[in-house]
Amino acid sequence: MSSTIARHAAARCAFTLIELLVVVAIIALLISILLPALGRAKEQAKLVVCESNMRSLGLAVLMYTEANRGWFPQWGFAHGGGEAGAEHAWINTASKEYGENRNVLRCPNDRSPLWNQPARPGGPLRRTSYATNYYVVTGGEDNPLWERDRIAYNRIDNVRHPSTTIFLAELTETGDFALSDHVHPHEWVDFYPEHEKQAATQVAPARHLGRSCYALVDGHAEALPFDRTFKIRALIGGDTPDWLFNKYDPTIAR
Repeated sequence: MSSTIARHAAARCAFTLIELLVVVAIIALLISILLPALGRAKEQAKLVVCESNMRSLGLAVLMYTEANRGWFPQWGFAHGGGEAGAEHAWINTASKEYGENRNVLRCPNDRSPLWNQPARPGGPLRRTSYATNYYVVTGGEDNPLWERDRIAYNRIDNVRHPSTTIFLAELTETGDFALSDHVHPHEWVDFYPEHEKQAATQVAPARHLGRSCYALVDGHAEALPFDRTFKIRALIGGDTPDWLFNKYDPTIAR
């Protein structure tokens, strides 16, 4: 009698195949809901690290200007990896200010193969994930605004809106600019309406959940979609941009 009762109790405690399949289906559904959220959280964490890198470098630039009578550090590595100006490159000249911690130069989402494999035998490796804005690291006649304004925009005192003017942007991972330390935003307008496509040969426009990180001249950092940094509403008279956003040009950044 007691053994019969025990068998019936065991039978009531066991899962049927249908019940087991329902449990498996529920678990699979929960996983499908949670995985994207976990992936997004992981990407958000990488964005935070990158933004922190940018903030550290932005503050380093400010300290550099204080020690150098307001002048910004210069670019030094040419497109394709040329090293003729290496001694002047901001990566080297501002290293004292960012503590010579080379990890701060690399975004955790930067998967460029050039970190480990040169583009050509004996060529240079990638040095940084971040690129300076040519407008503010180039002086004299080489500056795109010199002919018009005769002002040195590679000096912090001459930047009208430091809180909205980009100093550092995220660098593209392949191509010639992947080995440089600066970008040329003044060239992008020539490719309107394909200016974003052209910009992507120099910068990484959406490395973090549709955004990229930027260090501004005043030292703060923020993550923005590309079209909040450089967007033309239309061309006036065929060649003059009607700007919606241009945070690179220190005369119109807003």
